[in-house]
Amino acid sequence: MPTVVCPSCSGSVALPDPPTAAAYTCPHCRQPVPSPRAAPKPAPKPVAFDFDDDDEADDEPAPRSGGGSPPRRRKNSNPVGDFFVFRLMVTPLIIQIVFWLGVLASVGLGVRMIAEGLDTKRPGRNEVSIYMIAAGVAITFGGPLLVRVYCELAIIFFKIHDELKEANDRGRYRS
Repeated sequence: MPTVVCPSCSGSVALPDPPTAAAYTCPHCRQPVPSPRAAPKPAPKPVAFDFDDDDEADDEPAPRSGGGSPPRRRKNSNPVGDFFVFRLMVTPLIIQIVFWLGVLASVGLGVRMIAEGLDTKRPGRNEVSIYMIAAGVAITFGGPLLVRVYCELAIIFFKIHDELKEANDRGRYRS
């Protein structure tokens, strides 16, 4: 076990081997004791040939920004060619379009039901229908929420695929 000297009380502090935290507490004075810096890991040896036969690029994936992940493509790749060989996923874009169409449809249906509930000029109706208004309000606010949940569940499959690919790439280059 390595030991370090406490900067406050000059007492010795035993650390685990290897040190796992950035700082430890001195058992004598209860002050923080900084951990010695770990030795840097050696750089990987250069490889003469890359025997990688997959279609993915060997560089790190682009950092994610905000709501979604960018499409995974190789450097200097052709988007049309990527589309035809299924390297470029179009289904997440289609799911977003389905979401916005579902929101418009549910809001439109809800507003129409509210308007029909308030309409008293139709033959055979002489009072406001509270049930139609309540159902219209529920569809107007609950419909987009349900459409969002459905679309998020569909998108989860693509996020799981991306994470599994990244984990596979990280595992492949460890040695």
